[in-house]
Amino acid sequence: MMEKLAVHAGDVDGRVSVMARDLSHAYDFLQIAEVLADAGRSDDALEWAQRGLIAFVDDPHGPDSRLDDFVLGAYLVQGRHDEVVELVWERFEKRPSTAARSRCGWRWPGHGRSSNRSPPSWSTSARSRT
Repeated sequence: MMEKLAVHAGDVDGRVSVMARDLSHAYDFLQIAEVLADAGRSDDALEWAQRGLIAFVDDPHGPDSRLDDFVLGAYLVQGRHDEVVELVWERFEKRPSTAARSRCGWRWPGHGRSSNRSPPSWSTSARSRT
């Protein structure tokens, strides 16, 4: 009810405050991040998404891939390629899978096809793990 009132009033901070009362799932952080992103507050949105990654780093079910995707998308928009590599590699190491492997096939902004190339600033530390 309170969230609906905040939505109706256009009160983004009020809505976030209500939503933040229950952060029992990684998806709760994603929903807040999406509300903030929709309001044009991309830095705040990324901060909430990163909080979700930290809060659920040891979740036995693994990280929520939707939250990962949100963070990865924000990193790409901001040109933070090293951090993209680190996050994708970290997820692949923790839970090797076909889905995690497919994330390593980079999609470059503005191109509809995958590339087998690494991001331009592929870090030595990430490369040395292979």
